[in-house]
Amino acid sequence: MYAVFAVGLFLGLLLFSFVLILARKSGRFYTASLVTVAAAVIIILYALLVARGFEAMGYVFLAAGFLFAGITGSMVLPFITGKGSKRYSRADKAGLIVIPAAFILTSFLFFR
Repeated sequence: MYAVFAVGLFLGLLLFSFVLILARKSGRFYTASLVTVAAAVIIILYALLVARGFEAMGYVFLAAGFLFAGITGSMVLPFITGKGSKRYSRADKAGLIVIPAAFILTSFLFFR
């Protein structure tokens, strides 16, 4: 189950960083934490309503990884956001392509 939690943590960090890059344009960096925690809640609701019983335990551990990434991300948010420009840098543009690709690839490899 620790592997499922680790995958959830990795996917949660990918989601958090992707939304953080997108939030740079508007300056509302707190949305990265909200989206990550909302994804955890959606996974827990799926586990409770659709995948009932013992199978739902894996989804709960996955959601715990997302939740941990969202809470930890909100705690370090003041340190990773600065008074930078609202324009995307070259690394941000690359991240907007690489992060979703890594998210999808990890999901396919883990959930096959």
